[in-house]
Parts: sequence; C-alpha cells; structure tokens
Amino acid sequence: MLFSIPLWCGVLLTGLSTLVLLAFQQYGVRKLEFLIAFLVFTIATCFLVELGYAKPNSSEVLHGLFVPHSWVLWLCRKAVSIRGIPFTSWIWFSRSPPSKDIMVVAFNRTGF
Repeated sequence: MLFSIPLWCGVLLTGLSTLVLLAFQQYGVRKLEFLIAFLVFTIATCFLVELGYAKPNSSEVLHGLFVPHSWVLWLCRKAVSIRGIPFTSWIWFSRSPPSKDIMVVAFNRTGF
C-alpha cells in the first residue's frame, strides 16, 4: 500500500510500537499522551496522502462526510442491537445491572 512493506513487517512494526508504548509509561502520562497523539497524527497524514493518490471527486467526498446513507444507518442499528442483547436480557430478568462476571459470560456466549 503506501509504503509497500510485506505483512510480516507490518506485524513486527505493530508489536514494536506496542512495546514502545509500554516503555513510555515509566516517563509519565503526558509523554505517553504525546506519543499517542503523534501516532494518531501519523495515521491521519498517511490517510490523507492515500486520499491524494486516489484523487476522488471532492464534492462527493464532502457529500459523503455530512450526508449519511441509509445502509450506514442500517448497519449502526444492527451493531447496537447485537451488542445490547446480552445486557438487556440480564437487566429485564434480574432487575439489576450485570456484574463483571455476568458480562464476561454474556460476551463469551455471543462470540464477541
């Protein structure tokens, strides 16, 4: 894609970045926040460069940013309903919020 690196190199880079994040914890929260903000900025820059290579129609991009399509709303409704099923059944039957152990069991049953 952007850098034309193989998949296994991407996996190694992801593992290395995770270890760097863990190492930065000893220097304090502010430096860790700065590193995460830098990584997010790098991802946004790569996305914009890829967008520049693709040369999409700018009016269609702006329209898609602000006007959602019906299939996007349908997907959002499906995602919310699937994630909410384990919790609402516990609340209906027990009349109390689920405990941490019950949530683990509910997640394992739904496969998420």
